[in-house]
Amino acid sequence: MLAAVWACSAERPREEALPRFERFGILRDLVVVSRPARLGGPFFIDRFESTRADFERWLATRGARESDRRSYLDWNRSGEPELPVVGLDFDTAQRFARWRLGRLPRLDEWRWVASANGRHRLPWGDAPRSTWANVAELGLHDVSPVGAFESGRESGGVYDLVGNAAEWTLSPSPDWTSGTSIIGAETTLALRPLTECERLLSRQAAVMPWRGVPQPLLPLIAIDAWNLPRAVVRGLDAGLPEARRGDQAQVLETDIELRMPRDRRWVLGVRVAADPRGLLAALRAVAADANELQDERSLRALRSFLERSDAGPLMREAWLQGARPSAAATSIERVLEEVFGR
Repeated sequence: MLAAVWACSAERPREEALPRFERFGILRDLVVVSRPARLGGPFFIDRFESTRADFERWLATRGARESDRRSYLDWNRSGEPELPVVGLDFDTAQRFARWRLGRLPRLDEWRWVASANGRHRLPWGDAPRSTWANVAELGLHDVSPVGAFESGRESGGVYDLVGNAAEWTLSPSPDWTSGTSIIGAETTLALRPLTECERLLSRQAAVMPWRGVPQPLLPLIAIDAWNLPRAVVRGLDAGLPEARRGDQAQVLETDIELRMPRDRRWVLGVRVAADPRGLLAALRAVAADANELQDERSLRALRSFLERSDAGPLMREAWLQGARPSAAATSIERVLEEVFGR
């Protein structure tokens, strides 16, 4: 009977889409952000803040630690899967983002998207709308499901760039080498002699000289990431930002706050970003991991992403510029080669 129904059907039933919370499920929500090469070039950013469903899927993998599970339960008592995950420290956010095939966004990337590619003061335009984002003026005093504020999304479809969960970025404190609050000098490091740079840096908790380096190569340094403040995009406990149109270098207190990497807060979460080369490297890392098995739905999600009219050309360029294997031994490599050629 089922065979007869299938034979008489005019259209083949639509294949079930890969859920977003699966590892390759994020590919459907990666938005291509156009940006001039002189400003860093194009990149991808997740349409949504990472959700509790996304994070719980990671917790079920071998890459998560027991401490990650305990912290998650401490800070995310509500089981609603569409709420943004919160209470993450910098290390946890980074490891989760890597599993999601990406990384944390840099502050310049977030500012570019949040200003509609430098065209406006806010993601949706120039007029402040306190009901278009989950910010202090709205008065909800709690996180809301991701993507709930349709009017407040950026023109490319990115939600909650203002308000809701705060988000970690990769960017360190903008003044850690500025000669102000951290170094305690009037002249920036870039304008000081190398030996003086080394002396000043050696006094900082976040910076340690690379011992044994020949003098002409100084100051090569190793960063103690646990003591280097990072920029955090502020969430619902902040007001609407007052970004200056067209000035991506402008970082105002209403946009960000600085947090030490070990900090955890009830509103501090994560959004995943990626650049084409980094995403390609992440896919190859998955392909090289014998413990990672991709089902057919994951491979279809990958193929669909690579064939997108906006994402495909960027990934193809990264593919052609990189060193390709002599043989496609894995399912992921086979998909890449079938789409882009050898």
